[in-house]
Amino acid sequence: MPRKHQMLSLSDLPFEPMAKDSTATAWTMRMPAPAESDQVRLAVDSLSQREREVIQRRFGLRGDPETLDAIGCALGCSRERIRQLQQSALRNLKRRLTR
Repeated sequence: MPRKHQMLSLSDLPFEPMAKDSTATAWTMRMPAPAESDQVRLAVDSLSQREREVIQRRFGLRGDPETLDAIGCALGCSRERIRQLQQSALRNLKRRLTR
């Protein structure tokens, strides 16, 4: 039986988002404890280069959050492909952070 894919977001990670901004691309989060912050950084660093780039751009880890379209233009691929990469990266992060 085929496995159904589940949409993931930052809220699926082991720390809770507090509020969503009006553009729905960035989250205001409680500051993780230093150990959690290190875990998140290591998990993001362990992603593939492309997944890492998408997550950093999408959620504003290196500046302002960007839209799927903007990231797609910068990386030379479609909005849908960026969405797929984001979902794959979030699944990988969730797996690494909930071990």
